[in-house]
Amino acid sequence: MPIRPTRPLALQLVVAGTLLHAATAQAQPSQGSDAPRTWLQLQGVAAHWQMQTRGDSFDFFGSGGAVQGTPINTEDELGLPRRKPVVGLVVGRRIGLHWRIEVEHTQSQRQGSAVLGRELHVDGMAYAAGSTLESKVGLTTLGVLGGWSTTVGEATEAGVLLGGQWVRVTRRLHTRGTPASLGSEGLETATEPVLGLFVQHPLAPQWRLDGRITASPAGNYQATLGVQWLLQRKLSLGAGYRVTRHKLDVESFVILGFPSNMVVDAKVHGPMFSATLAF
Repeated sequence: MPIRPTRPLALQLVVAGTLLHAATAQAQPSQGSDAPRTWLQLQGVAAHWQMQTRGDSFDFFGSGGAVQGTPINTEDELGLPRRKPVVGLVVGRRIGLHWRIEVEHTQSQRQGSAVLGRELHVDGMAYAAGSTLESKVGLTTLGVLGGWSTTVGEATEAGVLLGGQWVRVTRRLHTRGTPASLGSEGLETATEPVLGLFVQHPLAPQWRLDGRITASPAGNYQATLGVQWLLQRKLSLGAGYRVTRHKLDVESFVILGFPSNMVVDAKVHGPMFSATLAF
C-alpha cells in the first residue's frame, strides 16, 4: 500500500492557535473595555448525510494511465448511517472596533457494513458482489477566518469574512473476515480560500438573529441561520439550521507506490444547537 505523507491535524491546530494568540495579544479594544471580546462556542448539528465517493488508481502495467474507480453512494451501498451528528468548536476574538478573527474546527466519523450488490473498484482494489464490506469514513474541517464588520442602521451588525479552510477526508474499506490492512485506505486534505458574509440583528433585549454564509471557489459552502438567547451576560444558547457542502478531488502524493485520486461530494444539513461563553 502506498505510504502517503500527510500534514497532521494537530500541527494545523497549533498554527491556528498561534495566529489567534498573536492577534489577541495585539488587540487594542477601542470601545467598551468591560464588554466581552473573546468567545468560545460549542456546536452540534443533528446532521443528515448524502455522500458520493470514488477512488481512482493508476494502471502502471496496463494502459499506463488513470483508471476511474466505481462511483459509490456511501449510504445505500456502504451502509453508512444517514444521520450522524457533527460537532464543532469555534474560538473568536474581536480586535479593535471593526475587526475579528475566528478559528473553527468540526469533525464527524461514520462507519457501517453492507453486503455488496455489485462489484466495486476503489483505489485499485476490487470488492466482489455478495461480499460484506466494512467501511469507515471521517470528515474534518479547520477554518481560520478574519472578519471586518460595521453597524448598519441602529443596531444591526454586518460584515465580511476572508480566510482559509482545510477539508480532510479519511476512507477505509475492507472485506469482513480479512485484516483492515488488506483493504483500501485513503486520507486526503484539500486547502482552499474562503469568503463569507455575516449579519447579527437584535430581536429583543435577550434575543438576536444570526445569519452567516461562507463559500470557496471549489464549490464548497456553508450557510447557517438561527437565533441566540442571552441566558446571562457571558452565556448564550443558540438554535438554527445549517447546510454544508464539501467537494474534494485530490491526487495523492506518494513516496512509494503509485498515485491515486480521491473524489468526494458530501451534502450535510440539519438543525444546529450551540452554547457560547464570552469573556
